[in-house]
Amino acid sequence: MVTKNTIFVLGPALSTSDGGSISVRFVKGIVEGSKAASGPPIICDVRDVARAHVLAAENPNAKGRHFVSQPGAVLPEAMAAAIRGSVRDAGFEEEAALVPKAEAPQGETGKARIDASRTVNELGVFLRFSEETLRDAARP
Repeated sequence: MVTKNTIFVLGPALSTSDGGSISVRFVKGIVEGSKAASGPPIICDVRDVARAHVLAAENPNAKGRHFVSQPGAVLPEAMAAAIRGSVRDAGFEEEAALVPKAEAPQGETGKARIDASRTVNELGVFLRFSEETLRDAARP
């Protein structure tokens, strides 16, 4: 038995019409200038989650619990900067200007809280950096 534990899954959407998913609404809200987040989320990339599922199914020695997540929370200012950059790179200057320049909440440092080393070492899933996940999630 193998389980994959994820936190908040983000990444590129399969469809631009998928406005109903929580992750798409979350990123869309940031792009449209709403408040970035109530607190720094711990995220994982949908592509890493998919890869972990495939590798666990193909590996007869895979067992136990595997965390598929970045080690710590993504601070709001880093989240906003990555999304703003992706929107600007796509040629949407006006929309990029709407992304709030978030400030870090008091007491939050983005320290590591998740240990995904087992997923990396046993399954061979190399987790994407959160900046890449956020940029790809915001890409039009």
